[in-house]
Amino acid sequence: MSFTAIRILDSFKWGTYTRRVHSNQPPDHGPCWVLYGVYRGEIEITTYRRLDGGNDAGNAGLEKKEHHRLTPGVVYPYLGGEIHSTQAVEALSVVFRFLSYDLIG
Repeated sequence: MSFTAIRILDSFKWGTYTRRVHSNQPPDHGPCWVLYGVYRGEIEITTYRRLDGGNDAGNAGLEKKEHHRLTPGVVYPYLGGEIHSTQAVEALSVVFRFLSYDLIG
């Protein structure tokens, strides 16, 4: 695993510490909003537009919409329904990811 997850508060979840450069597939947060804030290092976040209108469950066709590079001190919000993926640009990055509710349980 490329990061260590840390539970910081009951209602807001996860700080991540990246040990190596990594990226992920675009996740589905549903109606949940998320804030990404960088303390150390850099991450890139790409947002996507869903091509099939969102009616089909499972995999979806996507096209890139926007690209953001977050550096120390920068916080960026993503609202519910915004499809995005993250990529750690530097190893040893510290990123705080605050979710509006617990997606796991």
